[in-house]
Amino acid sequence: MKKLIAATALITLAASSISTPVQAASYKVVKGKLVNAKTGKIVTKTTVFKKQLYKKGVLAKGTVLYKNTLYVKGSIPKNYTLYKGTLYAKGKKHHGVNTYKNKLYVDGIVFESNALFVHDEKLHQGEPLYPGMKEYKGILYSDGYPYTGVDGQHYYHNGRDIYNGMLNDAMVTVSYTDEQSAVVRISGIPSAIKYPSASTIISMQGSPATWKIEPGAGQLGDLVFTFTGIQSNGSFNVTISSLFYGEGRGALHFNNKTFSFKSLLQLKSNSDFNQLLHDVEKLKQVEANQGKWFTTENDALTARAIRYESLFGQNGTTAQSNPSLYYAAHQLNNELKVLKKKYDDKYFK
Repeated sequence: MKKLIAATALITLAASSISTPVQAASYKVVKGKLVNAKTGKIVTKTTVFKKQLYKKGVLAKGTVLYKNTLYVKGSIPKNYTLYKGTLYAKGKKHHGVNTYKNKLYVDGIVFESNALFVHDEKLHQGEPLYPGMKEYKGILYSDGYPYTGVDGQHYYHNGRDIYNGMLNDAMVTVSYTDEQSAVVRISGIPSAIKYPSASTIISMQGSPATWKIEPGAGQLGDLVFTFTGIQSNGSFNVTISSLFYGEGRGALHFNNKTFSFKSLLQLKSNSDFNQLLHDVEKLKQVEANQGKWFTTENDALTARAIRYESLFGQNGTTAQSNPSLYYAAHQLNNELKVLKKKYDDKYFK
């Protein structure tokens, strides 16, 4: 009960202190002078009372900057005021872009009238926004705003160049779910593609197929093509003509860039691919056989991994000599490197 009474008293005290401002109770103005309400003595320290500035008990004379607020004759001016070369608005340093008395001010500081600068993420030339397209300090602006869309076959997001407009073999992989089915993936494409759209032109040949865009963690994603009914001795293709990103954002054009692929049965006729496929399958079973194959085969596997990298790695020789083989083996080689490192760390460290 005593605790309840004490708590109630504290709440009552807090409420009374909130409803009666300390300053209002402490000061008053008598015959133009600020005095202590209790003693009647003049307040000599610099004090703000009812939004007016007093020094030694009287309204401050002239122009005074006190605690980041500007006062003129003790009061906050309602309009723009210049003080020591800085522009203030209603007593505070002006924020924004403004012309005052034929001079340009940016956040209160005078600028050249035709200066090029960024304010609040917008590009200005003088007071107005910069008209048209302009790259400034690594950011591309359109009519003053960071640009998102295509410019010169590059794709920009919020003004930053995130895609160079190229389609190359290192971006392409194919994985086979069975002898007649495959998934082709072209990675690192700006994912804001508009489709269906007559301006987004993609085609697939050789077997039934569908496509979609899979967004990634950022603004880039993957074009994913699913092929079925692939003939054992057949081939299949993806052709990309253009990718459209919406009105005012443009399209990327690829001049009918075509990627060609072969059936899994045909790829298996290549001894290096067949060995790589076998090694990846064995690595997926390492846990099941408690690492016996991996520890026994590791030296030979390491030598093969070096060869696989020279053939199917980022700059592998088959990228030029045999692209359809490279697309499939490149994906498998990446899998092998991840799995081998995992088990090297587990069994040999």
